[in-house]
Amino acid sequence: MFIISSLLFFTILTAQTRLGIMVNSHISHFENIQKAKFENNYKLMPFLAPTFLINFVKDDFTLSLRPGYYYSNPLRGFTLGGYFMKNFYKEFYATAGVNFLFPSNDIDGNSQAFINDSKTFAFVNLGIGYAYKKLLFEINYEVNLSNPVYGSDTYIDQLKAVTKETKIHNIIKIGFGLAI
Repeated sequence: MFIISSLLFFTILTAQTRLGIMVNSHISHFENIQKAKFENNYKLMPFLAPTFLINFVKDDFTLSLRPGYYYSNPLRGFTLGGYFMKNFYKEFYATAGVNFLFPSNDIDGNSQAFINDSKTFAFVNLGIGYAYKKLLFEINYEVNLSNPVYGSDTYIDQLKAVTKETKIHNIIKIGFGLAI
């Protein structure tokens, strides 16, 4: 672990730093109340997740630190990701990394959700991207490695109150960005 940390630190010190911004749309897989019924659902949120890019570029690979904001109904909060990006064919690159989601307790909709805002979610990320000059296009798939429960929903089912856990399982992100 010490050797890997030392190599990463050395890479950051000797790399060229580039800044950027990315706007992500995403499809998130939830288990929660939807249209007054508890079910699995996929929510599409177009271009509502801004992310800042702090890229440390060294030869044909990049280490990327990505603070940002995740927005979905009912879950939203700040994110912090660390990505390894490797060029594999001309302007195409692959990404792998970890993204952390720190949810807030703000919710929308008709759900009476209780949000556990002290919970942190860890997602592992795999993706592919294309860089044309300073423009970036990425598709990333994130799988939740932590306990997916972010709260609970209470709803009325046949004249009685039912409470179930609400969960987030995975996220597909489609992002457009600009590297300065």
